[in-house]
Amino acid sequence: MNRWRRAVHIERIFRFPTTFPHLGVGRGNVETFICQKLNHLFQLFASQVYFKRLQLHDKPPLCNLLDITTKKLICLNHVMFQYLGTTYANMTYMAYSKNPHLPRVRREAVYLVKQKGWSVRRVARHFGYTHSAVVKWCQKDPTGGLHRIETMSSRPKHSPKALSRETVLAIIDKRVGRRRCGQVIHEQLKREGVLVSLSSVQRTLSRTGLLKKRSPWKRPHDATPRPLPEYPGALLEADTVHFVLPDGSRLYVYTCIDLYSRWAYAEASPKLRTYLSASFIARAERRAPFSFVMIQTDHGPEFSTRFTHMLKQKKLKHRHSRVRQPNDNAHIERFNRTVQDECLTKTTHSLRYFQAALKEYLPYYNTERLHMGINFKTPSEMISGSKVLTR
Repeated sequence: MNRWRRAVHIERIFRFPTTFPHLGVGRGNVETFICQKLNHLFQLFASQVYFKRLQLHDKPPLCNLLDITTKKLICLNHVMFQYLGTTYANMTYMAYSKNPHLPRVRREAVYLVKQKGWSVRRVARHFGYTHSAVVKWCQKDPTGGLHRIETMSSRPKHSPKALSRETVLAIIDKRVGRRRCGQVIHEQLKREGVLVSLSSVQRTLSRTGLLKKRSPWKRPHDATPRPLPEYPGALLEADTVHFVLPDGSRLYVYTCIDLYSRWAYAEASPKLRTYLSASFIARAERRAPFSFVMIQTDHGPEFSTRFTHMLKQKKLKHRHSRVRQPNDNAHIERFNRTVQDECLTKTTHSLRYFQAALKEYLPYYNTERLHMGINFKTPSEMISGSKVLTR
């Protein structure tokens, strides 16, 4: 058996009259009646034959299924079912089909007519379609069967329930004017007597490109509650400072600060990586005189979901700040400015000099520098005066 699947093997010839008065079948419904009889016939052979949806390949069909011109139903060996897009159990004709191989069948039909010199009716009988369908295919393809004839969309050009032009312009005007969201626009139109659903407003804004969609690359993070910094290590904030060197390369400084005692730690790094961020937190905890409980960061790539999992392995909690809310990390942002003004701007911008400068500056910041936010105390005094046991 070749690539063409044999549908059924029948050697009988059934003859039907032109009309069936006793069944109420007129001359125009002969083909429908024949299809119904074929359905019944296929059900009889269903126990012996496995029927599948036809999938056309490169070759044309081997024979015809119906010979309506002679008013005969001729079923030959290796019969191919030619009503594309349907199953053998349902032989109703479909004018529109989603069969992916149908464009190639149209191309083959046009090729046989314009290149091989076949008649339209012969091609129609060969493929099992009406001659009018083959004529339309030939009119759509001026190349003579060199290109596929794709199935056009069945979408209607006009919808009776479509929004009027005035309603669409009103939605666009309110969006462009004050940049309000779809819910507010829907409520404003309702107060003005314009009956339109919220889904129609959102769909109109999306179609016109006025709806800002969420980036598919951004992953949602768990809304971990923010604890109160009642003791050292209860909550720390971490961030990175970026520097562009004269040669175009970049240099980064990892920073973290404890919100209760204002104890801070920083390291210079030539690159940003998730594992480097987790290693920085681990080294900071080893140098701190207390244990860490939770780390808060922004949504930078160096603090991604993998960073959260790596901290979880170290029995540390991680939470992200709110999007577009820099005040959530106000303490670390202020420390970033302080360490730049008092240390890094006075140092040559290189990894070696940054490391040396931070090693000298951090002891001064944690033991000698007075902080207004903690009543002019030093971080070491806050840690020594806390009621939590330190390491």
